[in-house]
This record gives sequence, C-alpha cells and structure tokens, in this order.
Amino acid sequence: MSKKTSHDGLLSFIKFGHFQLLSYFLSSVGMLAYFSLHLTEMVSNSWDVFFRVNLHGYLEILLLLIRTINEVIFGKIGFGDVLHHLSLVVCFMLVLNVASCKPYGWLICHMQALHCPLFFWYLGCRQNSFYESSKEISSICKALFPPLWYFAVGYRCSIMVSSVFISIIAMEYFVFSVVFPVFLLMLYLDSNWTSYFMGSLSPPSKVNPVWFISLGIASGILSAFYL
Repeated sequence: MSKKTSHDGLLSFIKFGHFQLLSYFLSSVGMLAYFSLHLTEMVSNSWDVFFRVNLHGYLEILLLLIRTINEVIFGKIGFGDVLHHLSLVVCFMLVLNVASCKPYGWLICHMQALHCPLFFWYLGCRQNSFYESSKEISSICKALFPPLWYFAVGYRCSIMVSSVFISIIAMEYFVFSVVFPVFLLMLYLDSNWTSYFMGSLSPPSKVNPVWFISLGIASGILSAFYL
C-alpha cells in the first residue's frame, strides 16, 4: 500500500470541480460587466471598447491560468485544452500588440459565451458537481445547460464566420490568417466538447439543438455587425 502524502490529503480536500465552477462564475460575471459597460457607452454615446476588451481580456487570462493549474494538478488537461489555452493567450497578445488586430479584440470576450453553460455544468450537471446531492438544483442545472450550450455554440460559430468575412472585405489579410485557423480550431473543439457533454448528461437531454443553435447564429450576426 502506498504511503499517503500531504499532497494526497490536500487533493482530497480540494475539489477539481469547485475551482472550475468558481472560474466560470467569475468569467460570467466579467462578461456581464463587459456588456453592462457597453450598454452604458451606448446610452452616453462614449465609446471605449479597448478598455472593456483589455479589462475582460486580462480577467480571462488570469482565470485561464487558474484553470490550467487546476487541470494539471488533477490530471484533467487534454490536447484540446492545450490548443484552446494557447490560442486564447496568442490571440490576446496579438490584440494588445498588433494594430490591425485591436478592432477584433471583442471576439475574445464574446467567445467566452461557453462559460455560462459551463458554470451550470459544474454547479449541478456533472458527477461530483457542487449541488449533485440536491435533486432540485441539479435538475434545474440539467434543464438549463443544453439550451445555453447550443446557443453559445451557434453564437461562437456565427461571430467567427462573420469576422472572417469582415476581414476579407476589409482586406485585412493578417487578421484573416489568424481568425480563420482559430475558427477551424473552434469548430473542432466545440464539436468534440458537445459530444462529450451531451453524452455525459444524465438523463440525456431532449432539447432540439437546431432551435437554439439557430438563435445563437442569429444573435452572433447581430453582434458582429451592430455591437
């Protein structure tokens, strides 16, 4: 029998899902603050999009670091996670340092739309979730997760496709060379993640994904061209 170490004792006290839950909660609050600032700017007719993007971007990088450490400690990090994490860091660095990329910084904030359904996933959907023992809260989370997830997937796809076309029309070819590969990576990750989460949901979701993906796509087009 292996000797129990202080490291093992610490891991038995700290739960992987609790750190993920806190991270996605803070990310969702950050998105709410981002859009609240945007509405304030619309009312006051004063635009400071770079302040919003940078503020939320730094928050997401900090939360990403926390999640990465959490995933490494608990052995929960995979190849797709590494690709996702690296792409976010690279894109944010480009937004901060490359002039042609700055107008596309809003994409980084809007792409975090998946974090809202992931909050509910870790709150009451997955095994060993925060409220797994509470049937009422768990059932609410399991009812909310699928439509929010499908909406976010459609939204992400829509804003990325719109941005690809915008970069082509504006002849911003460096931006296109960044956005298009990220779009392909997003399709790969979102497809794999959707299969995993929906396959892990118990009982299986009866939500028709077409409606919510379509709603997400429509909302993404409005965001890309009007927000």
